[in-house]
Amino acid sequence: MWWRAIVALLAIGNAVGDQQVVPLVAVNDMFLAGMSIGTPAQSVLVELDTGSTHSWVPAVGVPSYNPTLSSSYAATGVPFDVHYADGTGSFGVTGDDVATLGDMANTTSARVRLGIVDRTSVRASDADGRMYGVMGLSPASPAAMTFLAATNGTMITFDVSKGVVMITGDATDRDMVWVPTIPSPTPSWEILTDSIQFGGTVHRAAHALIDTGCTWIRIPSRQARPIFRLLNADDNGFISNCQSRDSWPVLNVVVQGKIVAIGWRHWTMIEDNQQGCVVKFRAHDSHMWTLGVPFLSAARVTFRYLPAGNATVGITFHSVQS
Repeated sequence: MWWRAIVALLAIGNAVGDQQVVPLVAVNDMFLAGMSIGTPAQSVLVELDTGSTHSWVPAVGVPSYNPTLSSSYAATGVPFDVHYADGTGSFGVTGDDVATLGDMANTTSARVRLGIVDRTSVRASDADGRMYGVMGLSPASPAAMTFLAATNGTMITFDVSKGVVMITGDATDRDMVWVPTIPSPTPSWEILTDSIQFGGTVHRAAHALIDTGCTWIRIPSRQARPIFRLLNADDNGFISNCQSRDSWPVLNVVVQGKIVAIGWRHWTMIEDNQQGCVVKFRAHDSHMWTLGVPFLSAARVTFRYLPAGNATVGITFHSVQS
């Protein structure tokens, strides 16, 4: 069956030195990974989402998880109910079971608490109907902490250029810069940049949330309007004629004096006629930018989980300018 081929691909995740390497599957500009749950193991797909604290798996569709088939499942009797900022939500029950992310053959399976969802309005399937859940990876995510403990890790690194996510206890890349997260009652991967620049406009000391579960670059509404005007884009990011795209500005995210340069190829989807296109910029009512998939495509990002709200973000620049 098709999903067995997907799971076989994901199973090549392995330990390299002290790193646990899990292959990513790109679907609709999202980052998915394989997860095995229960006894005997059932294989599902989950989106790796640093913007979410909650974790859940589908209980309907293919592939899905059926807790009644697992001897290690423990019901909690607690409903699962999560609502997202875009108005969507997922609903079901909460349960505990053993799980592995990718192929953690060299480690003990972690016992995790997950939502087992039978109703969702989240876009949780691809064009072929394959279902997937969500693995929340915010600094406050219980599931993230559980998997890190199982691998003796403290960091999760997304290297989109290589199509992998790595779980490790150390980071030795000399080109990496570390940025503290901004303290908040609800911990998140929000950082303070030096500036964000586009087309000659400089937004100094811009707050930015690094969100692997976001397809877009989300921009505070007042700052988004000049960008859309410069690109001749409508409110949905559509541009009728993109023939001049090679002359478009680069979006520069400046962190500790270094620049993540995000060119148009990272934030533009070309229409079939090769003339029109959609830019992956969206305006939203927030004080901060959200750096989603286009940013992750231009830099390697490490999320370091530390206690007492001291989580930090490490950024390794694919294209470094000083």
